[in-house]
Amino acid sequence: MLHTKDDLTKPIHGVFRSTNYEVLNISDKAYKLILAKDRQKIFLVKGAQTPARATYMVDIGEQVGFIGGIQGSSLGNPATNWIRIVIENSNNNITIFPDSPNITPVIPIP
Repeated sequence: MLHTKDDLTKPIHGVFRSTNYEVLNISDKAYKLILAKDRQKIFLVKGAQTPARATYMVDIGEQVGFIGGIQGSSLGNPATNWIRIVIENSNNNITIFPDSPNITPVIPIP
């Protein structure tokens, strides 16, 4: 998994503070929140939607990782409760990684 270690060659890189097994549990929790359409915890990433893919920002409710990469390092690697998850064709998880609505613009889900 590429998001279990910081990558200082990238401008921004979300990093999980979990094992691979825990990342799968976080992914499951995020997907269940998306299915439940919990409008207090899930948002769409602004400008990242396509007919086949939806990109969500999900508040997991507990610290899942930190913001790394060059920008994250310059900010002191802030902790985050949020993950970005990309779902294709309504049920195929393409990617998941820690993110923050303070870094990535979001909009309410319809």
